[in-house]
Amino acid sequence: MLKSFRIAWPPLIALAVTLAGCAHTMMANPVTFSVRGDTARLRAPQSITLKNGYSSETKMIVYQGAIWNVDMLQLTDAAIQMMSRHLAKNGIKVGAGEKTITLRVRDVKASFIAIPFADRVNTSLNLEAQMGDGTASTVPAVNGSPLSAQRSIEGALLFAVTGLLNDAQFVGYVNH
Repeated sequence: MLKSFRIAWPPLIALAVTLAGCAHTMMANPVTFSVRGDTARLRAPQSITLKNGYSSETKMIVYQGAIWNVDMLQLTDAAIQMMSRHLAKNGIKVGAGEKTITLRVRDVKASFIAIPFADRVNTSLNLEAQMGDGTASTVPAVNGSPLSAQRSIEGALLFAVTGLLNDAQFVGYVNH
């Protein structure tokens, strides 16, 4: 009996080591959520340029329990797409505009809370905006989701974009 127990352990140990080393890159879908109409009034019609502050893939670990990675370039692109859709609905064209805003998602952190029948993933992040006139804003956001880490990240992005659309520095720059 002891011999069969010894034989069963090596595959289990190998499986545990393999699973512990697995990494999962979290992607944000920019169309999962849309900004609501409850944002500051922006001057329209006009064109502005939104740029991604990352020039290449920039991965970081946001949760070490299961090794969840995010690509900051991809998250920032998702935020830009969310914002662009909202601006277009409100008469502001995003493209070759005179005003430039460079966005960068930063400081992403995730935590997993395991509660029977009520697991939850919480995400916090900052959305940084560098306006063409030299002013800057950083908007923090926090979101929790019982569904998945991806939804938690997408919701945090939505809250950050909405916060930036209501930010005094951002609104002042766009409306000037």
